[in-house]
Parts: sequence; structure tokens; C-alpha cells
Amino acid sequence: MSSNTVITYPIVLSLRMIGAEPTSSRTILQRVICSFLMMSSLSGQFWYCASYCKNEELADILDSLSVILSNGGTFVKMVIIWWNRRIFFKALTIILEDWNNLDLTGRNKHFMLDKAPVSLRISNSLIVVYSATCIFYSASTLFMPDETEVGLDPSERKLLLKMRFPFEVMVSPVYEVVIVAQFLLEFFIAFTAAMFMALLAALVLHVGSQVDILCEELMDVPKYRKEERLLSIKTLVVRHQKIIYLGENIRDLFINIALVQYLSNILMICFLGFMLVNSLGTENGPSVVVKCFPFYVAANCEAFVLCYTGEYLISKSENVHRAAYDMDWYKLNHRDMQLILLLLQRSQKELTLSAGKFVNLSVEAFANILKASASYISILLAMS
Repeated sequence: MSSNTVITYPIVLSLRMIGAEPTSSRTILQRVICSFLMMSSLSGQFWYCASYCKNEELADILDSLSVILSNGGTFVKMVIIWWNRRIFFKALTIILEDWNNLDLTGRNKHFMLDKAPVSLRISNSLIVVYSATCIFYSASTLFMPDETEVGLDPSERKLLLKMRFPFEVMVSPVYEVVIVAQFLLEFFIAFTAAMFMALLAALVLHVGSQVDILCEELMDVPKYRKEERLLSIKTLVVRHQKIIYLGENIRDLFINIALVQYLSNILMICFLGFMLVNSLGTENGPSVVVKCFPFYVAANCEAFVLCYTGEYLISKSENVHRAAYDMDWYKLNHRDMQLILLLLQRSQKELTLSAGKFVNLSVEAFANILKASASYISILLAMS
């Protein structure tokens, strides 16, 4: 897919890396490699938590769980994309057809062209946020004074991720290889997680551009000559059905991804918020802030992008109903008015994104995430 569409080059690169790019010829091999790396990393982290959870402080356990939630959530989203590859490919095919037919959209093609730089800015912003999170977390873990892993002397080496291995890992050059491998894996996971959010935003932005074109052309219907109106209205009905079909594909593709993201964001914001509040006034406070605050910001950004895309989609779908109502429908003949009435009735059913059919994603849902996280933080503070 061309990089000058809403599907930006960073998104395409991420899809190629995880074996989800439609034109790639090595998808099976890429999926096997990604699965092996992710499962090996998560197994080591779970093994560490199961071995030392009784001996570690609550803040250290929550630190490990936050990383496990982030990495595990990204892996689950990969699997969901692989499982729903047909739905995903259908959505990408529709978007590619729209961009290939860009010259046919006439004077309203600027609605599509304006969304491409917006999608690119979202992708670049998410890359910066997630990359900074990965770098600050890694640097603070390895170089700043902090509580060491269970069973290690303070003068001994620390791992980037708290993991157990079936071999001795603290000797050179094994230690250096493991550190580099952990950092590269975390950077890959951070980049992939950022691009999942950018992909959702790009798909919804494309739906928004198609809705804008539909509304603009709908308002112009009464200006056409009588013999042109029927063909124009039929074309608009077909366009509206295509928008609905694309919106439903996006909803079906992200319904489980959104549920995983919604729940993991609540827990991550809770755990990271507790660690930040609990570190205030302590000796390790500065290192905890450097380590966890970028992670906390990234988790909030992720939750906001997830929920705002749902709010944006709802708002755009309402515009179709509003445009059909506001047009000069009284200038149309009876047959044309019946077709507009059918379109008006269908547009009353909003396009939505939901988290597992439990929560409709919106700004209100984002506020609920923050409120739930704050409540859990207060509970953890009372327990500590």
C-alpha cells in the first residue's frame, strides 16, 4: 500500500514485521519468529514472578506485572490480527480501492488528502512517545540506583526485564547478549504497540473522510437537474452502504483488541500510578519517576487514542443523519424523497467501536478508565 495514504509507511513496516502485510510472501515464517520471541520472553517473566512473588515488595511485583501486561497485550493483539486476517485484508482492500479511485471523487477529494498527513502525525507522535518510554525505562533500570532483583547482591548486574533463564545469565558475554536482545525485543514491542493504535486511527480517519464526501455530495443533490438526481442518489446510497460495511469490518476486527487494550490500560495505569505515588518522598523516588512516568504517559495516550477513535466514529456517523435532514429535500420529487428517507433511517444507527461488546468506546469511556484506575490506586495504597 502506498505510503501517501492514511496507511502510513511506519504502519506498513510494522505489519510486515509481524507477518500481517497482505503482499508479504513470508507471513508464516514471520509469525513463527514473532510467536517464539514473544512466548519465550513472557515465559521467562512469568517464571520470575512465580518464583519470587512472595519475597518481593508490592511495588516490584507491580512493576513486573505492568511490563507483562504491556508485552502480553501486544502479543494477544498480534494473534487477533492473524486470526482475523480476512476481515483485515477486506478493510485494507476497500481503502486501497478508494485511494486508487481518488481522481473519481471530484472536488471532494481533499477530504481524503487532508487525512493522510493527520495519520502520519499520529504515527510519528506515537512512535516518539513509545520510543521515549522504552529508552527511559531501559536506562533507569540499568543505570540508576534502584532496588535490585531478589537473590542478587547490590553490586551485581541487573537485567533490563526481570526474567529467569534455564542457564547462567550473569556471566560475560552471555549477559551482554541478553541485555541487547531484551532491549531490541522491547523496542520492537513498543513500536508494534504504537502502530496498532496508529492503524486503528488510520482506519477510522478513512471512514471519516468517506463520510465527509458523502455529506458534501448529499447536500448538493437538490442542485442537480431532475434527470441526474436519481443516479446521484443511487450512487450515494451505494457509497453509504460501503461506508457501513467498512465500519463493521473495523468494529469486528478491533472488538477483541479493544477489550484487551481497555482492560490492560486500566491495570497498567493503576499499577504505574501506585508506583509513582508510593515513591514520593523516598530515596528511590527520582529513579522510579524516570522509569515509570513515561510508561504512565504512554498508557494514558494509548487509552485516549483507543477511546477517541470511537468518539470520532460516532460523531462522523451522526453527520450523515444531520446532512440528510438539513438538505433541501423538499425540492425533490416523490421517488427521490423516498430514497433519501431510506438513507435517513439507516443513518440513525450509529457506527461504533466497542470493547468486547461491553463498552462503547468514547471520551466517557476514557474518563471511566481514569476513574477506575484511581479507585484501584487508593485500594493498593490502603493495602501497602
